[in-house]
Amino acid sequence: PDSATGGATYNPSLNQIEWMGVVPAARLLEPYTWLDSRTPGGPIYQWEEISGTGTELTTGENVDDGFLGPIDLGFDFPFYGNVYTTTYVSSNGYLSFGQGYSTIVRTSTLPDPALPNNDIMPFGGDMYITGETTHIYYQRLENPTRLVVEFVDLDRYSPRGHYATFEVILYPSGEILTQYQSYESDYPPVAVGIENEDGTQGVNYGTVLANELAVKYIPPPPPSPPPTIAFQVRIADPLPPETVITNTAILDDGQGTTHERQATTWVNTIRLEGSTKEVDKSVAFPGDVLTYTLTLRNAGVADAVGVTVVDPIPAHTTYQMGSATGGAIYDEAADRILWSGTVPSGGQVSFSFAVRTEIPLSDGTVVVNTATMDDGVHPPFTRTATTTIQAPDLSGSEKRVSSIAVSPGQVITYTILVKNGGSVPATAIVTDTLPAEVVYVPGSAWAGSGGPAVYDPAFHRLTWSGRVPARAMATVRFAVQATGEGPITNVVAFDDGMGNVIEKRVTIGGRLFFPLIRKGY
Repeated sequence: PDSATGGATYNPSLNQIEWMGVVPAARLLEPYTWLDSRTPGGPIYQWEEISGTGTELTTGENVDDGFLGPIDLGFDFPFYGNVYTTTYVSSNGYLSFGQGYSTIVRTSTLPDPALPNNDIMPFGGDMYITGETTHIYYQRLENPTRLVVEFVDLDRYSPRGHYATFEVILYPSGEILTQYQSYESDYPPVAVGIENEDGTQGVNYGTVLANELAVKYIPPPPPSPPPTIAFQVRIADPLPPETVITNTAILDDGQGTTHERQATTWVNTIRLEGSTKEVDKSVAFPGDVLTYTLTLRNAGVADAVGVTVVDPIPAHTTYQMGSATGGAIYDEAADRILWSGTVPSGGQVSFSFAVRTEIPLSDGTVVVNTATMDDGVHPPFTRTATTTIQAPDLSGSEKRVSSIAVSPGQVITYTILVKNGGSVPATAIVTDTLPAEVVYVPGSAWAGSGGPAVYDPAFHRLTWSGRVPARAMATVRFAVQATGEGPITNVVAFDDGMGNVIEKRVTIGGRLFFPLIRKGY
């Protein structure tokens, strides 16, 4: 009750807020105006000397068509609809906002779309900073707050030796005061005035300057604020989650045209979008344990009651019994994790569980775990965590033989290439059980890396083990003597040390058939 402001009243019979009044017309953008000390009611020339107290911008070097700054104003300065906190000083007799300009002023009338723009131009032209004589100072002063930029003996580029001393004073109100201590009337500036950022609006001071002259540029008054009314209502209690309250105002201009404006408020919101699912390993090996953590976050203003989470155990893994925490349970029949409960407003609830990756798994296998979350109000949504498996890959390994044809007593050389195409090293084991049709040649076993290649006469087999780096190869070689013509089949097994075993075989000897080719003569 009694909360309506701005002249509005509450009509209890219609349960509505009512207001009647005058809305002023939007005022067109008014221009800046100027007054000088020769105008009745104009500013009074009072030179602000800061050469002994201000900060000097010039460095004693000559500057032609350059700029200095930016200068920190120390306050917000409104200028043609924008607000600036810094300004730049050009060697060509002007200040600019937004960026510095080194452009020579060639136009005699402002505004002008040609550069420079967004400027205050007390003495624009083709000017020059003579290092020995020209000085530029700036200083922030108080009572009232203002920034003074003083140009002392700014020179002309041509002819040299004709100086002007003037200053620009900026006020937080947007007012600009330029004062001219001295200049040679035979060498006036090209342009004097101000203009906006694209050179389409401005003020041209079209009067001849004079020594001990002050010129004030006055910004337009701010627009009248529109009528504003406000009122308060109390939300009914209780209300279900995600109740939408829409308030519609009807505006009647008194001439038969109405407009509607609406404002919407959500009541008892539940916001679980910030919930996350994380895994402790983004990269893992076959047989590693992965721990998943789900965090339910409620950014709404109401408690989320009856939230459920269903999280199937991902493919290529097995659940680690007893690992579920935070009230989660393992549904063995469906091989999934279940959780239900309340997530308080502005709070969070977390739970976790662990799985073990299978052995073996191929290099590059991606373990994908996706949980579905349902707050009972919004559509269910998912959160996913992935882990990439790194493992050796010996599938490209080879078994080679020195001869396909064989005769009794012939010596045959076998070469085993242990190729690891995986992303991690392999602790490889090679087992080559020799066929009964061959006799091992003593001392012929050789290995290029890793441990020695060893022949075991008790089992008539040769073994080798060693580390094969990722994307690398190891070589094992040995010789046998054939006892017959064949066929002779030799099988070698490659174990990558992470549960993957592959076999490669090669057959030699036996009867060879060649195509019959008939030639005509």
